[in-house]
Amino acid sequence: MVKDERGLFRCFMAGLMAICLLAYSGFTTYADELPTSRPPFPCENAGTVAGGLSDMKSGPVARTTAAGELPHLRPLSRCDCTAAGRWCDNKNGTVTDTTTGLIWLKDAAWGSYTTWYGAVAQAAQVKDGNPASLTDGSQAGQWRLPTLDELKALMNGTEAIRYSSQYLFTGVQHDYYWTSTTDSFDPSVAWIVGVYGGYIGYCSKIGYTYWWPVRNAQ
Repeated sequence: MVKDERGLFRCFMAGLMAICLLAYSGFTTYADELPTSRPPFPCENAGTVAGGLSDMKSGPVARTTAAGELPHLRPLSRCDCTAAGRWCDNKNGTVTDTTTGLIWLKDAAWGSYTTWYGAVAQAAQVKDGNPASLTDGSQAGQWRLPTLDELKALMNGTEAIRYSSQYLFTGVQHDYYWTSTTDSFDPSVAWIVGVYGGYIGYCSKIGYTYWWPVRNAQ
């Protein structure tokens, strides 16, 4: 168990600075087992990211699941990929995670510093041309906030994303990002993930932090 030295995560409420206390006394990194009992809220096990090949720079890409299913061939043309092949820049303002198939906005700083409600609403309005760097042909309603599991997966496994290792992304903040996941015990609270160290916490939905939109492959 790794404790966050900050102890408190500062949120900004309705334009006024306030403090959003993290009820859980520490954070857990993905290498550790996440708590399964409440105090006061439970958090599911982070698990591991399945699949992935070492070289995905050209040709069709085979991706397998943890259950050992047959690989699915998915062409990754007109894009540049990282050395281990996890991240591929689609040259349209997006980056694909080849281990999950999710497509992330390349600019992780584009989403404004806002409440959970604002992030949910703004993510639904992301589309081709909004932001201007996005030219993927997507429509409003296709983009969304990532779930807690999806944001954890972003920072887990091969070529994990951190503030200090952004790979093909830009603007990754040394801060927390909203997830779409509401706490099961308190609907006024949502889970957040600290990209600077992979820490997990939660905050009142009227607190302020960053958000990073994602969409499923079309």
